Amino acid sequence: LNQRTFAIMEILSITKEDIKFAKSQMFREY
Repeated sequence: LNQRTFAIMEILSITKEDIKFAKSQMFREY
């Protein structure tokens, strides 16, 4: 893997965690 690909994968995994967190926050409110 070159560094750029690794950086993109890292961003995507962070986004996935953010989405998971946002969903858990939503479920907590409703």
